[in-house]
Amino acid sequence: MNRFLPYILTAFVMVGCGQSGHEDHDDHDHEAEAQEAGGHKHGDEIVLTKEQIEAAGIRTDSVCRGAFHGVIRVGGTIEAVPADEQVVVATMNGVLHCTRPMPAPGSAVTQGRTLATISAGHLQEGDPVSRARIDYEAAQREYERAGRLVGENLISQAEYDEVRRRYEQARTAYEALAGQSAQGGVAVKAGMTGYVKQWLAAEGTYVSVGQPIAVITSTRRLRLRADVPMSQAAQMDLVRSARFRPEGSEQVYSLDEMQGRLVAYSRTAAEGDAYVPMVFEMNNVGQLCPGAYADVWLLTHDSHEAMTVPVSAISEEQGLYYVYVQTHDDAFVKHEVSLGLSDGLRIEVTAGLDGNEKVVSRGTSQVRIAGASAAIPEHSHNH
Repeated sequence: MNRFLPYILTAFVMVGCGQSGHEDHDDHDHEAEAQEAGGHKHGDEIVLTKEQIEAAGIRTDSVCRGAFHGVIRVGGTIEAVPADEQVVVATMNGVLHCTRPMPAPGSAVTQGRTLATISAGHLQEGDPVSRARIDYEAAQREYERAGRLVGENLISQAEYDEVRRRYEQARTAYEALAGQSAQGGVAVKAGMTGYVKQWLAAEGTYVSVGQPIAVITSTRRLRLRADVPMSQAAQMDLVRSARFRPEGSEQVYSLDEMQGRLVAYSRTAAEGDAYVPMVFEMNNVGQLCPGAYADVWLLTHDSHEAMTVPVSAISEEQGLYYVYVQTHDDAFVKHEVSLGLSDGLRIEVTAGLDGNEKVVSRGTSQVRIAGASAAIPEHSHNH
């Protein structure tokens, strides 16, 4: 039996090697399939294919090191410039009837467009247009008669001048109302092209002459009011410009790109108020809505050396902040960072980077999901 033992052991070794080679081949196939299916990790490295990077819109930006201005972050409000607003008022007493469809707040209107009509036909004083026409016709007849009498020296010049004055008043009143006459009453028209900001009188209510009915705004120029805490009011002399992000928007606007300028600021707060206002004026280059709240970054003249990255590069998890550093064309590593000041577009990194990296500035969430996915298998990545 012993002389056959070497041949038996050799057979067992050959069978074992054949099984091992089959398993390695299967493992390689699984890894290849996983790599074709999506990104993979090797240690802390997140690897994505070129196609995945393009589909997710992932972009990178270099870390910047240099002078960074001082920033005061406050809250604020977008307001219309008073000179670009007009209050539409009632031109007679009566009941207000809005046109159909009624221009809602935010609706565009053109100069001369009828916004509503005022009717007094069912009121005790009657239709003012009819009354004005009757007064005008009576004053005209009296004026023509006085012209004949003064020519015959039957009335004095003073009496004639008084009759003419009454005639001119009646004519002016009638022409003013007749020019606004519309079906169902007197038309109330927009005096400028712009947008309906607010209705001040409701449908079917009684309005008096001169009563405000609506506010029209052109929104060509806007104001940004920043409310600065009293604790930071001493730094207002250093402010040179501002950036802001309207509530509910992801876009950050820069006053420097909107021909903006600082209009004024107060050094004292109103009684019982802990904030002082700082007002900027700017062009409305987007769909900015007066009355909206905004996050405001006040930029000051003082500066310091800093390392910064785009705000969009920052990812937050459970109170900690991270960036994804590009290590290769298709590989990224997650770095925890400490943050300093932000101006709305870039943010200061005080620790966690050395300043020579490239970080993901667009598609951060996609890289984060790829790195956190438990379905992604480990796979070697050699460069």
